[in-house]
Amino acid sequence: MKGSTISRRVSEFVGVALFAAALFWIVALASYDPSDPVWHMKVGVVGDTANFAGRVGAFLADLSFQLVGYTAFVVPVALIVVGWNYFWCREVDAPGTKVFGSTLLFMCVGTSLSMIFSGTGVPGMAAGTGGGYMGRWLSEQMTSNLGATGSMIILLALIFISVIVSTQFSFG
Repeated sequence: MKGSTISRRVSEFVGVALFAAALFWIVALASYDPSDPVWHMKVGVVGDTANFAGRVGAFLADLSFQLVGYTAFVVPVALIVVGWNYFWCREVDAPGTKVFGSTLLFMCVGTSLSMIFSGTGVPGMAAGTGGGYMGRWLSEQMTSNLGATGSMIILLALIFISVIVSTQFSFG
C-alpha cells in the first residue's frame, strides 16, 4: 500500500513537471525574437532578451526553430499529453508504436512545412526553414528523388498513417 502511494505521488510530480516544461516551452516559442542574444549565437551581444522565458527561453526557442522550424510547437503538446497520462497514472497502450507514429508524424509535418514554405522561413533564418534544418534536409532529399508532387503525396499518406498509428483515431 505504501509503495503504491509513493508511486502515485511520483507519477503526479512527473505529470506536473511535464506540464510546467510544456508551458515554459510554449511561452518561449510564442515570444521568440530572432534578435535575442543566445548562448550559441551573437557572441558579445549583451542586453535584455525580449523572450518572456528569459535567456534560457530565448535559447530554447532559437534552437527549436533552427532544428525543426514551426514543428517545434508540437513538442509542448506532446509533453502535455505525456504529462496528462503521468498525472492520472494511466498506462499507455503500445508505447513503442505510439512513439514511432508520433516521430513519423513529427518528421512528416516538418518536411511538409519546409516544402510549403519554401520561399519563406522562420524569422531570422534562411528561406525554406519552415520545418527547420531537419525538414529542409528531408524535403530536399524527397523532392530530388520523387519530385514535389510525388513527395507531397507520400507525405500526406505518411501523415494519415502516423495519425492512425500514434492515436486510436480511425478514419472509418
